[in-house]
Amino acid sequence: MLPLDRLIVEYPYLFRILGSVILFWILWIPFGNRLIRATEELVKTMKDIFHK
Repeated sequence: MLPLDRLIVEYPYLFRILGSVILFWILWIPFGNRLIRATEELVKTMKDIFHK
């Protein structure tokens, strides 16, 4: 048994977390900045609506 195989068997949650992080970064690079800008615009709009 390879050490990596043993790690996967003993700590499956570790690899699940690692996979999630990698997937998050793959999706974050193209969409992250746009998402932040959209959120900022939404917050500004909400503030304008509620302060009137």
